[in-house]
Amino acid sequence: MGLKKCEECGAQISTSTDKCPQCGKAQTKRSTLVIGGLFAVAIAAVVLVDREPATTGGGEREPSAAQVTRENVDLDYSWARDSDGALHVEMTIENANDFSVRDLLIACTTYAASNARLDRLEYTIHEVLPAGHAAEYTGVMGVADRQTERTSCRVVDVRT
Repeated sequence: MGLKKCEECGAQISTSTDKCPQCGKAQTKRSTLVIGGLFAVAIAAVVLVDREPATTGGGEREPSAAQVTRENVDLDYSWARDSDGALHVEMTIENANDFSVRDLLIACTTYAASNARLDRLEYTIHEVLPAGHAAEYTGVMGVADRQTERTSCRVVDVRT
């Protein structure tokens, strides 16, 4: 059994006592300090790991490699809805990357005349598009709502 100073009055007291016999101040146990310290380290680790992604000088997030790859794949399209409701899309896709891309996932969102979002239809082109090349594709995206007045199509995923 050792001795330590009371945290309040400075009197010499036993390390095993819960409170100072002279002033009555409750004493902090060593195990409490260790557990508290470990808890603080764990919180600090979570905060450091969960930081926001790196930003550019203007405070904007730096785009990921996948996002840059997608943004370098340009989509130009026209669409028509047939009498059965199928949404036909004619696309020209250009790969401005320095490498080939494949398995391009195209998503078309359909809207009513009131600009209400109706649906999102997806179509995957399972081909390789070489770097610096463009290709034309025609596909049926699926059945579009009869109220479809406009569409917005974009490349949502590619593989390298």
